[in-house]
Amino acid sequence: MVAAVFRGFIYLVGFYVSALLLVLMVRKLHLIPSEVIRKTFHITCAMSVFLLIYTSETWQIATLISFAFIVVVYPVLTLLEHTGIYKRFLNERSKGEVKSSLILAYVMMMILFMVYWGWGGSFWKAVIPIAIMAWGYGDAAAALVGKRFGKHFVHVPGVDQKKTLEGTFAMAFASAAAIFFTAWAYAVFPWYLCLLLAILVAPVCALVELVSHRGIDTLTVPLSAATAISFVILSIRQMGG
Repeated sequence: MVAAVFRGFIYLVGFYVSALLLVLMVRKLHLIPSEVIRKTFHITCAMSVFLLIYTSETWQIATLISFAFIVVVYPVLTLLEHTGIYKRFLNERSKGEVKSSLILAYVMMMILFMVYWGWGGSFWKAVIPIAIMAWGYGDAAAALVGKRFGKHFVHVPGVDQKKTLEGTFAMAFASAAAIFFTAWAYAVFPWYLCLLLAILVAPVCALVELVSHRGIDTLTVPLSAATAISFVILSIRQMGG
């Protein structure tokens, strides 16, 4: 198991290094806004779940790789956060944002691995990438659209006052698309039931993101999405779908 964890850890590091090199190459050709770079690494983090699932024979290995990644990368980011390249490519809205987001993301994955892969088994394992794609692409769309086109702020008690209706609708749409295509790729249901799943779960993701403050949506959105996905899947199966 130690060898498998080490191998998976190297794959994961290589995955991030490849993403960084790609961003560097693209930035050389065209100036990329810092928010786009931030969300590129956000999506990279979300996409890493596929690497963890497909390079790990068991949920224990996937969980240990995630834990090892946190333990090793957190102090590395701490050492690098005062350097110029870190500030240039990992622009933060608040101090320590990248590190805290990283921890929350992989803690979230560890929880999903234990519940839906360890306890749920092979069928429920598909819930993990579906929920994480809903968060990854939905949150990225909300941030990019909200910052660029957001005009109507959501002035409701309990809602982050920086959130906009435009960003929320963008998240709902992107989450729905991510849920549909991921569920369809995993053949969870026929395409029309995958579409129903997307329509029902995406608004949950958008609403939870609205009331999540200070980056906690990295934890709350995927976990609430997984819960909603589970509920819809159980309901459809009970109805004979």
